[in-house]
Amino acid sequence: GTAPKFKVDVTELDFGTATIGTPVASKTVNLTNDGDGDLMVKQVDIIAGTGASSFTISTLESVPFVLRAGSTIPVTVSFVPKAAGMISATMRVVTDLGTGGSAMISLKGTANGAVGSVNPATVNFGDAKVKQKTTKSFTISNNGNQDLTILKSGVTPTVGIFAAMLPPDGTKIAPGKSLTIDVTAMPAMAGPATGRIDILTDDPSVSGGAKFSVALTINGVLSNVTVMPAELTFQPILVGRRSDMQVIKVTNVGTVTIDNLTVAISASPMAAGDDSGNFSPVPGFKNR
Repeated sequence: GTAPKFKVDVTELDFGTATIGTPVASKTVNLTNDGDGDLMVKQVDIIAGTGASSFTISTLESVPFVLRAGSTIPVTVSFVPKAAGMISATMRVVTDLGTGGSAMISLKGTANGAVGSVNPATVNFGDAKVKQKTTKSFTISNNGNQDLTILKSGVTPTVGIFAAMLPPDGTKIAPGKSLTIDVTAMPAMAGPATGRIDILTDDPSVSGGAKFSVALTINGVLSNVTVMPAELTFQPILVGRRSDMQVIKVTNVGTVTIDNLTVAISASPMAAGDDSGNFSPVPGFKNR
């Protein structure tokens, strides 16, 4: 009878030192059938490791495929590091053989470079009073092992509701450090508004440097009150006597808190000798 026999020519691939985002020379794992019967290669994949996403594999034939007796098929492994430091993963090959039909190949490499990130990705100011300034912040961090340089930054639109204290071009963020950026917003009118802050860095994960964008949102609102009733009518009383108290209800029907609400009397004379001094709010007025 025929008996296939499976083997691989390596159990480890070391890609050496590379720069984040830069491909290095690919390496090969040869899958061989030393037997005199065919076998089926059922799986070829990356199954584990903190750096699994930095490795990719390709085969001449789509998996699954037949590995003929006495033949060898190469699997190409590529390494484009996406993080800094030691990167490792495991490649797995599975065939239809019950015994000796699978193989594990260790993959490793070391990467250098800056790794930038922003938090949060959206600065939401929520509801804010029209023509009142409010401030929030976000951070840009360097999770790599080399300095992260800010090449250029800006606010869009350049004039309007949003402004930011952006770092000068060329500012460096050391490995493991972060930079906090304050953003101010002052809505000019009621309604929603959006903006954006773009920060171009030398993060090598993207050719030419990675650009990080932070979305800005705000909703301008106006304070608004209603007064019920709109008119108070007092019954005739003798001069020098105090009338019964009447109540005016002031309601905040807007979406923001009203600060420094003031109640004052302003009356037009209805007859000789009548003026606003004849009316006064009761002491102990409360904002309900």
